[in-house]
Amino acid sequence: MPSGGNLRNTGRDSRAVYPSNRRQYGGAPLLRSAPEGTPLPDTVPDRPPFAFRLVLLARLLLSALPEPALRALYDGLAALAYRFDGKGKRRALRNLAAVYPEKSEREIAGIARKSYRSAVEACADFLWLDKASAHIQNEDVLNDALKGGKGACIVAMHLGNWETLPATLHRQGHDVRTLLSTPRREWAQKMDTVRRLYDRAGLRYIRRGGSEGMMDMMKALRGGAVLVFFADQYAEDVDVTFFGRPTMAPAGAAAMGVLMGAPVVFALTWRDGNGANRVSYEDFEIHRTGDRSADIQANVQALLARMETAIRERPDQWLWQYNRWR
Repeated sequence: MPSGGNLRNTGRDSRAVYPSNRRQYGGAPLLRSAPEGTPLPDTVPDRPPFAFRLVLLARLLLSALPEPALRALYDGLAALAYRFDGKGKRRALRNLAAVYPEKSEREIAGIARKSYRSAVEACADFLWLDKASAHIQNEDVLNDALKGGKGACIVAMHLGNWETLPATLHRQGHDVRTLLSTPRREWAQKMDTVRRLYDRAGLRYIRRGGSEGMMDMMKALRGGAVLVFFADQYAEDVDVTFFGRPTMAPAGAAAMGVLMGAPVVFALTWRDGNGANRVSYEDFEIHRTGDRSADIQANVQALLARMETAIRERPDQWLWQYNRWR
């Protein structure tokens, strides 16, 4: 993989993020309660569990493969995932057909296969998160946002190799925090592995779900931190439409912009034709009328509209398998 894409050669803050008591602003809930989950421990045990040792072994073995063999392995894993991930495949095809009614079944299947291939590479690259980097475009947008001393909220999505965004920010010296969800019980071990890879990369995070996280976000912003929100997933915060279909979305970045005046920056992540990871920053102007609940919803909707455009530009790099509409 070329420079910026070859991850093989290149403090923690784990409290909750969303309030669970449905705080009222103007008679309407600002953020709805996060789903119940298994709380993650505040510290990671010193002895790595067996699953994480397997991850490290996989990283070692993959590092020994030449680039052509690695590409072939990714192709094979993506083909297997597409063939045997029945539930995810059906969801991806259904979501694509709803967004692209003008495309044929063959075209829809082609995008879905490429989406699986992109996801496989993103998951594999996550093993080298501690070495991840991306080519940055429009970096002055973020630098200008940080000049006000209120930190910054970066809104991104699961496009391309998205985890290179916080990793690159950290390597540049920013105090960056990523939001991690509180997992369901069956996902607790997988999230432990994610946290350990974050720890190896020196990344800090704020845990979503609960009543303390809002204060943690505000405290981090007052200290000049950069908060990264991957805001294209489902969360029971505000009602929105996404690709013309009703759903719900997370409101964290918009809430920080409306309530605290924190600058919001939209970040586009993607993998270019040479396999290099790229990030481009864009200004996002927070809309305010004085009605905080309505303003938060309007800003979330505007951010989702920008995401729609980005996904349509590179549909093969987005996670269509995810249950976005519920």
